[in-house]
Amino acid sequence: MLLLLALGRLTLVEPVTYDLLLVLFAVVVFFFVRSWSVNIQSGRFDLFELPVWLTLNVFLFMGVSGRLNVQELSLLNPSLEGNPYWITLALLYIIFGIVAMWVGYHFDPFQFPLRRSSDQPGSLGKMVFQAPVMGVVVIMYGLSLFARLWKLQAGLYGYLQAGSLLNSVPAGLQWLNYAEGLGIVGLLVIALEVYRRDHPSLALRIMLCGMIATEVFFTVVSGVKSPIVMLVILILAVAHYAGRSYPWKTIVVLVLVFILVFPVMQAYRSAISSGSFTERSSLADATEFLTELSGQVLLGQPVSDNLQVVRDTVIGRQASLIQNVALVIRLTPSALPYLYGRDYWSLPLLVLVPRFLWPSKPMSGLQGADFTYTYVGSNLATSTAVTSFGDLYMNFGLPGIVVGMMVIGMFYRTVYDRFWHSKSSFSVVLYLSLLSVITNYESGLVGFVQAVLQGLVFSYVALYIIYWRRS
Repeated sequence: MLLLLALGRLTLVEPVTYDLLLVLFAVVVFFFVRSWSVNIQSGRFDLFELPVWLTLNVFLFMGVSGRLNVQELSLLNPSLEGNPYWITLALLYIIFGIVAMWVGYHFDPFQFPLRRSSDQPGSLGKMVFQAPVMGVVVIMYGLSLFARLWKLQAGLYGYLQAGSLLNSVPAGLQWLNYAEGLGIVGLLVIALEVYRRDHPSLALRIMLCGMIATEVFFTVVSGVKSPIVMLVILILAVAHYAGRSYPWKTIVVLVLVFILVFPVMQAYRSAISSGSFTERSSLADATEFLTELSGQVLLGQPVSDNLQVVRDTVIGRQASLIQNVALVIRLTPSALPYLYGRDYWSLPLLVLVPRFLWPSKPMSGLQGADFTYTYVGSNLATSTAVTSFGDLYMNFGLPGIVVGMMVIGMFYRTVYDRFWHSKSSFSVVLYLSLLSVITNYESGLVGFVQAVLQGLVFSYVALYIIYWRRS
């Protein structure tokens, strides 16, 4: 394939070139997962091993979904001038980045101090289950509900918050976000308790079902759809690490709920954007509005139309990710200069200095807002996914993608080795609570590092309290 390109037989403009690159990407995925995955060596495939999970997600949601940009040139941003060349080049650079990430993961510079001779290579081994302090779990989940209700009442929850929040943060909002994050930690603790036992008590099962229903409800009210998908993934992962078969009945129900509420959430977000749902931010008002909207959408439209909304929105949204990378490649440095890590040097201050000492500290989403204005060419108060690949190219070009992804691969190996050695309930919940953050390829590097460090500290402290035992 690359030889044909070098000989001039194919060009990056031809749609077939994109398809051939996808085939190359699939070969890369198979080779590295089969050869360099830690757990595959023992015959135990771990879908949630960090580089495996990231590679499959990038392949499906950037590579395969990105095919739509080559097929429908009308979808391309005006800056790309209807030329699929930039989309195909972006896919090629993404493949380089994934290969570099696996090289960093395989290189494992911290291998010697982390490994123990008594461990079986490639296997998580027998898990060491710890009993949580259930009262603490209930209190923490209650704090999470309180934080969400407070934000909802103040008009700061999900899509109900004003676009101006991209530039300023109300005092105390960060702590409310931390408290809200306790919800998923508590749910993971209870889910692990349910799936690790042969016969979990009725109280535990009711508690888990109640937490899942609560998370789905608040997801709908927020207007943000991805948490339902992540909830499905986390339940699968908990069952996997507890050594159980996947709870397919629960998963099917959640998937059906997602398909059912998706068109309603799309209409809900449109109503918020158009201003038809304003000055009604309380839980009662939001619930009433959603109930009315559900009747209009689900009963007033054919099922086929609602399914089409799900398909078009999901595929269209994912197809835009590779286009964002293409925009960066197209405009940097021809129209916009390389940043040369301008924002990276402020990372220590962004992470270490609390907001009450630095009230004007930028939010991690600000980079996405700047990207929307500078690269996408939109004045809307919204945040566009920069992606890790786009951010690295924006700063240092193709060498930035290669070196940056290699460093991320080394980081993945360090994290997974620590998790692999611990084999405890504490480490399973900590690992899964950070899974979506650590493998978030839609964020820029600054937001990625901030989210990982803050999430690590916060989840670690919460879990230390939950699994603490007085000797």
